[in-house]
Amino acid sequence: ASSPCPAPMTSEGMSLLAMCVTATAMVVAGAITYRLVYPSSRAGLPTARQAMLVTSTWSKVRSMGLEAVGIMFFSNLFKAHPEALGLFPKFKDARPLESSPEFRAHALNVLQTIDKAIALLDDLDTLVPVLQKLGAKHAGYGVQPEHYDWVGAALLDTLAAGLGDEFTPEVKQSYVAVYAVVAQTMCAAMTKSK
Repeated sequence: ASSPCPAPMTSEGMSLLAMCVTATAMVVAGAITYRLVYPSSRAGLPTARQAMLVTSTWSKVRSMGLEAVGIMFFSNLFKAHPEALGLFPKFKDARPLESSPEFRAHALNVLQTIDKAIALLDDLDTLVPVLQKLGAKHAGYGVQPEHYDWVGAALLDTLAAGLGDEFTPEVKQSYVAVYAVVAQTMCAAMTKSK
C-alpha cells in the first residue's frame, strides 16, 4: 500500500524519498545541484556512518550559533518560496524580518528541535514519537506535504553555506538520508492527524 503522505518533491518533480531509496538521483536546490547516493541496506534508514557524519558535522553548525543558522535557514526558505512566509502569522508582516523577535525566536526554536533530533539519531525509539508529535502539530499550521521538500532544500543550502568544504558529497548524502526519514515520519503523522 502506498503511503498516505506523498513524498516530498524536488523542483524536478522527483520524490526526495524515492531518490534516497533508489541508487542515484539529482536534486536541484537553488543554484546548487546535489548528486545523491543512498547506500543503506536497512530499508529506508540512514546507515550508521551517515548518522555519524551528520552528528559530527552538526557540531560545527551548532558552534555558529543556532539562532544565526536558523535565520539563515529561514532566509533561504523564504527566498526560494516567498509564499511560505504566509504560514507564519506571528511574523509574516514584520520588516525587516530578521529584526522581529518572534521570527528570531522561531528560527532558534526550529534549530533547537533539529539539534535535539540529531542528538537522538542513535535512539530511534525516542526520536520517532517526537517526530510524529511534531508532524501532527504541523497539520494545524496549514503545512502541506510539498512543504517538506522546500524545507529540505533550504536546509541543504544552509548546510552548504555553513559547512563549506566540509559539506562533501558523502556528508550531503548523509543529511539527505536523515532528512528523508524525518520528513516522511513527520508528514505521515501530519496527514494521519488531519
